[in-house]
Amino acid sequence: MTISYLPYYVKGDPDGDTMLQLVLAYIEMYCKVTPAVILGGSRTAKHATARWLAMWLMRKHYNWTMSDIAIALNRDHSTISHGLTSFRKLLMNDDQHDYWSTKVFQFKPYIKLQGAWAVDMEGMAGRDM
Repeated sequence: MTISYLPYYVKGDPDGDTMLQLVLAYIEMYCKVTPAVILGGSRTAKHATARWLAMWLMRKHYNWTMSDIAIALNRDHSTISHGLTSFRKLLMNDDQHDYWSTKVFQFKPYIKLQGAWAVDMEGMAGRDM
């Protein structure tokens, strides 16, 4: 999957597209929400929460600015701010903390294997993206 509108200057990697693909693949694997839904406009709780997780991972693991995340997810800056705040509240909720903190901490930033970007997690290690 290639997101052609993602700017090449996204922080942390000249190929920000790769990082976005890794985040979307992770969310698809663990949250069972497709990249099309994350990038789409669905407002159901499951889809919105998965989108918040994508925002959180991009911000915390790759240090993207909210503007970069907004461009990648085709949203505006205020939507990203709201999503990050909402996900932070979700992590602080006693009922949901264990489930979502596990999702956050299972994600491992990308590694480079034999010249191809891959993600180092169960079921994905060594797969070309």
